[in-house]
Amino acid sequence: MTAKNLQDLKDKVKYLGIPEKVYKTMEEALATGIPDVSVGTDDKIGQDKMAYLLNFHQGKNGDYYLNSVDATLTKGIRIFPGTVNEIDIKALDEEMGKTNWKIHRDMFNNMADLTETEYQVLRDQNRVMEKLMQLGSEGNERGMAVQELLMVKYFRDTVFAETIPDFHKMAAKHEVKQNFPTTIEESYTGKEMYNMMWGRGVKNEINPQLKKGQNQVAQQEVQDPEDATQDNAILKKKHQAYVILDFNVKTKKGNYLMKYFYRQTAEQVKKDGPKFNVARKAAELPYLERDDPKTFAWTIESLEKGNLTKVHFPIEGKSVPFTLETNLRTRSLTAKDMEGNIVPHAYLGKDQSVDVTPIIKKYQEYMVKNEGKNHSYYRRPAKAMVKVKTRGEELSL
Repeated sequence: MTAKNLQDLKDKVKYLGIPEKVYKTMEEALATGIPDVSVGTDDKIGQDKMAYLLNFHQGKNGDYYLNSVDATLTKGIRIFPGTVNEIDIKALDEEMGKTNWKIHRDMFNNMADLTETEYQVLRDQNRVMEKLMQLGSEGNERGMAVQELLMVKYFRDTVFAETIPDFHKMAAKHEVKQNFPTTIEESYTGKEMYNMMWGRGVKNEINPQLKKGQNQVAQQEVQDPEDATQDNAILKKKHQAYVILDFNVKTKKGNYLMKYFYRQTAEQVKKDGPKFNVARKAAELPYLERDDPKTFAWTIESLEKGNLTKVHFPIEGKSVPFTLETNLRTRSLTAKDMEGNIVPHAYLGKDQSVDVTPIIKKYQEYMVKNEGKNHSYYRRPAKAMVKVKTRGEELSL
């Protein structure tokens, strides 16, 4: 491995948006000369944690290439206000957050040898645990659900995790694991991986060499034959597609099936009508950022990357924040309030009779004027050498 090869790999990791703290470990691991090397790191996104295992392979020329990333999303537990079995859920959440869960009474052979501080910690634990158990008493289903959330939130990586039956099964409900390619055919940034693991679609550039090989498999696996891309002409050049994970189907390698939603050809639009257009769907909603072509362009680009995109709607004379996200399964945009609750479009003032053509026209004029400018917050990753094929399903959009 040369110094240039190492720098190229560092640049690629940077372009993927993966924390640069992995550089030192990466350099040490690659210096061993082992043909296949994996290096781990992690990152925090809001309340969620992303763990990345970077998989490198050494080519015949001695250089290393980053072929794929094993990503693990550990979802942060969100607790909302309420009362169950006379227990204030939010207050209990705050109390558990202040409690020391790093020690457990089973760690001490003789309770008489406890220090005053240790004794006080165990007393605090007992007091909080009594309230936690009260939540799920009398078979209260909501209380048991909140109880499980609080245990997963605070007992991960503690001794308590080993003392609670089926704890690891409970924790697994809040984890998603997926292997993502990072090759010249198909590559995803760390943020795009995160968005896909949350179930959101990501717009990506797909190389036809990979997709041609998948086409026959895709036609066999597609659930709705009328929705499949039948025209292979679209596969003759590099093209863009929205990609989502199908959490109901797993491949032989244990990955979730990746579904590819391609842009419709002119013939398909003429025959079936337009199925989904992010810009048009976004223009139908009366949020404040829509009226400025620049902020509207940023909104579209953010949605295409699969981000939860913050916008503001005029509600009762006030500017109220909400988030928008693409929903490829329903060919629509989903609006949520800041607590994550889905909000009907009618509440936001959507009017089906409004002509969005002027908004789209201004947006298109802005994009033409600013052609070549990158509105995204990260660049596309550099190319890799080794080809990796992932099974997928192809649909038209």
